[in-house]
Amino acid sequence: SNIAIQKTGRIDLVVNNAGIIAPSNFHEITEDDYRRVMSTNADGFFMSHNLPFAIWSRRKAVMW
Repeated sequence: SNIAIQKTGRIDLVVNNAGIIAPSNFHEITEDDYRRVMSTNADGFFMSHNLPFAIWSRRKAVMW
């Protein structure tokens, strides 16, 4: 996000297409599996969208 803003002066779109699933049935998932999935899926979304959402809210952009 910082690089896009430095090069273009703005950021208009963020696409989150990264994610993983646990390698077993739900009742067989270990806590380590759960933490790895949540770290990738939830933390990854937060890290990639935090700055753009802050910028968009300052310019009163529509966010869905």
